[in-house]
Amino acid sequence: MHRRVFTQGLAASLTLPWALRAAQAAGPVTVGMVVPLTGGTAAEVGKQVALGVETYFAEVHRGDVRLVLEDDEFKPEKTVAGARKLLAAKPAALISFATSNTQALIEAKIPQESGVPLFPTRSGSQVIREPVNPFVFHVRAGYSTEIVKIVAQMAGAIGITKFAALYQDDAYGKTGLAALQVALEQRKLKLAASAPYDRTTSDIQPALATLRGVDAQVIVMVAGHKAASAFVQAYGSAGGHAQLVGISDLDPAKLVQEVGAERARGVGLTQVFPSLSSQSIPVVREFHQLMVAAKKPESVSSLATFEGFLVAKAIGQGLKAAGGGGAAADGRALADVLNRTPRWDLGGFDLSFQNGRREGSLFTEIAIIDGSGRARY
Repeated sequence: MHRRVFTQGLAASLTLPWALRAAQAAGPVTVGMVVPLTGGTAAEVGKQVALGVETYFAEVHRGDVRLVLEDDEFKPEKTVAGARKLLAAKPAALISFATSNTQALIEAKIPQESGVPLFPTRSGSQVIREPVNPFVFHVRAGYSTEIVKIVAQMAGAIGITKFAALYQDDAYGKTGLAALQVALEQRKLKLAASAPYDRTTSDIQPALATLRGVDAQVIVMVAGHKAASAFVQAYGSAGGHAQLVGISDLDPAKLVQEVGAERARGVGLTQVFPSLSSQSIPVVREFHQLMVAAKKPESVSSLATFEGFLVAKAIGQGLKAAGGGGAAADGRALADVLNRTPRWDLGGFDLSFQNGRREGSLFTEIAIIDGSGRARY
């Protein structure tokens, strides 16, 4: 496991131009992040999320916030060990990555015993949302909200009755599958078939063998980006005709890059954040401007980077409010101000954690990839 301070470690490895400047102005508040930076397919996405967090703090909270990262290699036991190391630095907030890794932190009682608020990224799983933990704050809508949206759109609005599912064989995939089954049962429908894949390899071939022979109108992919992209490619090549719909872990821009616009055409995806092409939305415009300022213009199309940016902005606004205008606040003060504030406007993307609510946003839309490779909401 490797610890990295953003002014020295990951920032340097990503060749971020503001690393030296940030190092010269270390801030009084520490934010810790446990994320995969090495060790498998999750590392690419982990780096993207970390880049969004780093860019916001470096460009907006210069000298106020110091980000320290621990590389957990996507292994839950290392996530817990990394978080315990970070607690020694007395962080005001912790940021985690993915379902099973965040679940490990909650089961180890890291947020509740330390009093340090935890902000998960890249997960909408109910496993880390129920029962409600007063020290866990979710910036994105949950997978159940996304899946209800899919079923409402496909079954309710269009009249589709035959659903199948590809799902990741872990807590993330199984809870998503269960949510899909509940949403269908509410409309007196049942899954025609479901097929798992191994999260450690993202090998979808066994699942493909099951699903390509099923008479389904829609296949819902409760899958990580790599596996979902591989399934889109393989299913289309095998002559599959069902409508493919992924949840928000499937990045539309990367999907088009990996399988081509023609193969991606018609694929549906739930989206829990505003479209990155909508620069009329203030927070999207701010994200574009700061990524360009950080000399990372290629990242303006990354939803993972945007998610990291939004989580950092939520923390940053909370720290300012808790510190009386500065950023000098500890974890309990941050949690308290998040609880008391009715609405946080991040710039056209609102959050609310008041009265014990922990799913800060319910924003969910379904995008369809068009012939030019663009995701249309």
